[in-house]
Amino acid sequence: MKAPDRARGEILEAIAAGELVVGDPLPSEAHLAERCGVSRLTVREAVSTLAAAGVLDVQQGRRGRIAPPERWSVLDPAVLAVRARLTGDTAAVVAELMDARRVLEVGIARLAAPRITEAHLESLRRQIEIMEAEVDGDAERTARADVAFHEVIVDAAANPYLTGAFAPLQEVLLSVRVRTSTPRPVRVAAIGWHRTLLDALAARDADAAERAMSGHMEQTAAATDGVSLD
Repeated sequence: MKAPDRARGEILEAIAAGELVVGDPLPSEAHLAERCGVSRLTVREAVSTLAAAGVLDVQQGRRGRIAPPERWSVLDPAVLAVRARLTGDTAAVVAELMDARRVLEVGIARLAAPRITEAHLESLRRQIEIMEAEVDGDAERTARADVAFHEVIVDAAANPYLTGAFAPLQEVLLSVRVRTSTPRPVRVAAIGWHRTLLDALAARDADAAERAMSGHMEQTAAATDGVSLD
């Protein structure tokens, strides 16, 4: 892990543990540098990324303060996990993510059906092959193939606005998917739905693609029920 990422993680953990409280100013750069075992320049870089994620309120000439969690980014897995811990219900955050996926991806599948190319279909087949090969294996490789499968469908929809809306979710989706990809029945069910989606898209059948994605989102919601980001 790079030094700025390590320092960023330690600051986030201090917030999660209640050592740094919302509204309080950050300790000095010198103090943070000593605590994290990094240079002040590294601390400055970590603070900059946390400010960009809404965690810190930084104003010119003033020490940064911990911003209210509702202003934090929901598209950064590490930030989201701490935000969820502070609000006390990490499972609710995952459920909200699944709601967002359902709204986006069912419509995306319908758009993709008449627009999908043979290259897209071949890429979908490759991702399913990876998932099948890892059905009893590497959960992270399975999760990456799963997320990549959905990225291909977004690309096939050929709509830059939808691509822009989906792209920031990818890292959070991967984080959640790794947590749900361990049980074999979940992997098998996901493969089945991906094959159904592939068949509908290969047939260029928008109605079938919409139904398949809706069913897959229901299966995914069930698999993530109670999953937290802790």
